[in-house]
Amino acid sequence: MTLRTITFLQSPMKWALWQYHTSFIGLLRSQTFTYPVSKALLTSKSMRLVNPRSHAVKTDQVSMLVSASSIRGLSDEEVLARLAKGFFGGFIFLPERTAMRWGIHKWLPVKFAGLESSPDEKVLWKASEIPKSSLLQVGDVISGAFKMTDYHLQGPSEFSTSYVDFCFGSDESRFGGCHRFAIIREASGESNADGETEGNKEEQFKVLLEHFRCNPQINADSWAEYIPWVHYWYAMLLFADAVRTLLSK
Repeated sequence: MTLRTITFLQSPMKWALWQYHTSFIGLLRSQTFTYPVSKALLTSKSMRLVNPRSHAVKTDQVSMLVSASSIRGLSDEEVLARLAKGFFGGFIFLPERTAMRWGIHKWLPVKFAGLESSPDEKVLWKASEIPKSSLLQVGDVISGAFKMTDYHLQGPSEFSTSYVDFCFGSDESRFGGCHRFAIIREASGESNADGETEGNKEEQFKVLLEHFRCNPQINADSWAEYIPWVHYWYAMLLFADAVRTLLSK
């Protein structure tokens, strides 16, 4: 192989890596991180499964606005499926996904007394197994540790929230929590007397990663509170990967 051939092969690779880097950094900068989460999550089925004793919880969310044109043609189910695939099947989650396949998930098995098991439940170990256009079934588990526990899909004409929940840990252990991927349709701009939006502002969507964690057995902080900065950056990076998959063609 000649030097010219090597240079030719390296240039597209460098360009692709640069494109990935710049788009990923842009997504990170566009995110908003806050600690409060929606009342809907705090009173959800998933909260009751993970935290049946109503112990203190720690919460946070990462959100981002995307234009309707950037996800035109995608149903709410497809949006949520892409977010989940990018989160659990992306590059950032790769070390954790690999560790789970090596057996780390056995240290903290995912199970909840309030959720009955089904013989049809699947455990997905590979990123390629996570669907991009449809949601999993309630009870299915990703990487042996994240169980889909609930979902809700709004109709195409409703301005409300669609979501899917993946819970981890157990109500029988000292650590448990939930990741909720959600999409909220929001109309942009000021409304006139007829209720129509003025100007050329297009409809926007808010996509979110909501999260809570707790100690289900003892009303005290879980071990995760000793490394809050790790959780902050990990959540931001994972959600950037999720949104990148959502916006990819």
